[in-house]
Formats: sequence, structure tokens, C-alpha cells
Amino acid sequence: MKFSVKTLVSIALLSSLSAVLFMLEIPIVMFYKLDLSNLPVLLGSFAFGPVAGLIIAFIKDLLGLLHSSTGGIGELADFLAVLPFVLICGHMYRAHKTKKVALLSMLISTLAASVVSVLLNAYLLIPLLIPSNGLQVVANSASKIFPFISNGLQFLLLITLPFNLLKGFVVSGLTFVVYKKISVFLTKESAS
Repeated sequence: MKFSVKTLVSIALLSSLSAVLFMLEIPIVMFYKLDLSNLPVLLGSFAFGPVAGLIIAFIKDLLGLLHSSTGGIGELADFLAVLPFVLICGHMYRAHKTKKVALLSMLISTLAASVVSVLLNAYLLIPLLIPSNGLQVVANSASKIFPFISNGLQFLLLITLPFNLLKGFVVSGLTFVVYKKISVFLTKESAS
């Protein structure tokens, strides 16, 4: 896929903004933090398609390695968790550029990304960070704050899933509000 110079500049700007937003985290619950770094990823996916979204997410997570507290595991999980947004929104919106399709693609992406995040936490993230019975260790820690959590499945369904749904809806909502206002600047080719 070939990108124009203007598109490459837009991708670079969105990547930089995404990397900065990745460092600005709002603690929500336990080790889960809300950041808006996927807003530029989603904007790029809508404006230029899924390949651009993948590039923006990759650059963001690559730069995130510079300040990683998880040895790259968090960045890998972040990249994998944003894939449903990039692929679903990027493809659906490229095929039909309507508000209805944009909303539907973000709803589907939020649900898919939330399920992916639960699976990533269960089978990749937590086991890599805490190799010995990690999910139960995290559940035990969570039970000190939330007494109704007694096992890993409850932690995943009652903490991980709602957090990722919240994150997806926040990023999707902001994207919906912002995209049309800035898309003209992102996609407008300069007259030569």
C-alpha cells in the first residue's frame, strides 16, 4: 500500500500524539489505567484505513517500550487489544463511510476488544507477569478491595471485562465526536 507524503505526515503526527497520550494514564482499578492513546489510532484507521491504524498503534507501543514498567508485556497486550478496533473499524468504514457504520463498527470493536482483553489477561499478560498461579494471585489481591471476587474467572468477568468495555466506549465516543471535525485536515490533499 502506498501513502502520499501528506498521509505519511498525518500518520506520524497521530503516532506522536498517541505515544504522548499513552504516558498519560488515569488509574481506574488495581493495575488497570485508562489512557486515550487509542484515540489517534482509531482516527487514523477511519481516515486512512486499517494499515495506517496498525502503523500508528505499532509506533505508539514501540515508543511505549521506552517507559515500560512491564518489560514490554503491557505494550504487546495493548497492541493486540487494539487490533479489533483497527481491523473492524478500518475495514467497515472504508467500505461504507456513514455515521451509522462508524457507530456500529465501534460498538462491535469495543465488544471484540473487551473479549480479546479478557483472553489476553487470562492467557498471556497475567501468566507472563506472575508465572506461578498468576490469575489466582491477582484475584486474591482484588478480593481485598472487592470481597465478592474469590477466583480468577470472577476477576476477569467483574473487573477486566467492565474496565475494557469502559475504555472502548470512552475512546469510541471521543472518536465519534472528534473525527468529522478533524478528518478534513487529515485527509485533505494540498493543492500543488
